[in-house]
Amino acid sequence: MSETVIGDLGPCEVWFDDTKVGVTFGDVLFKSEAQSVPVMEDGQGVTPVDDIVTGRIVTVEVPFTRATLAQLAVIIPENTQAADILRVDNPVAHSLAGDAAELVLKRIIDGAVSTDDTEYLTIFSAAPIETFEVPFNNSTQRVFKVTFKAYPDTTSGNAGRLYSIGS
Repeated sequence: MSETVIGDLGPCEVWFDDTKVGVTFGDVLFKSEAQSVPVMEDGQGVTPVDDIVTGRIVTVEVPFTRATLAQLAVIIPENTQAADILRVDNPVAHSLAGDAAELVLKRIIDGAVSTDDTEYLTIFSAAPIETFEVPFNNSTQRVFKVTFKAYPDTTSGNAGRLYSIGS
């Protein structure tokens, strides 16, 4: 058993807005990067005397594969889905924060999805941004890359928070 909360390695299942979004092929990549601005003093030249944190950028890149129209509809904002067609609009000036919902990465252990929420990585409010480059050839599996961008939570008991590891 792993000593770390989210394990040392292994795949995960991706849930967005309480829905299993689809299967993945490749790395699901969680990134959290603190942003800061240096504090300077003339007497110290170009060496900062401090840094002030100005925020944090959190993203999760997910390579979905074998996607159905229903699954694509969940991760593409501004679309219209009928039984056998997905029409995607041109969402100029569309607020991504309005599309945000909870994103949960659930560990897969020994071929089964963990039901222990202490092993989950949860982004409280994330919006999907698709960056599809879908090859049509006879040797490359199709992958639908989506980047979920985190925003400070405004709707739950985690107001102002971005994510949690474990419960």
